[in-house]
Amino acid sequence: IQPNPSEDGFFDLHATVIKDSKLSIIIYDIYGRTIFTDSWSANAGNHIFDIDLSTQASGVYIMELSNEHSIVRKMKMIKSK
Repeated sequence: IQPNPSEDGFFDLHATVIKDSKLSIIIYDIYGRTIFTDSWSANAGNHIFDIDLSTQASGVYIMELSNEHSIVRKMKMIKSK
């Protein structure tokens, strides 16, 4: 995730996909409420996915990236200002 923290709420998720997959992203606020979801099919290779949290309040968010089988990555995102 870049930049992290983000002042304007726009993040880039850089991901390397090993084989063609359906990916899903869910972002939660600190209370566990889902504030963002997206899913897409990705071919094997390097990808950059845009995440827009510009309308959300400043704070800490948790992002889960998953494929068809499991959660691949879970990380903290910070929106400042």
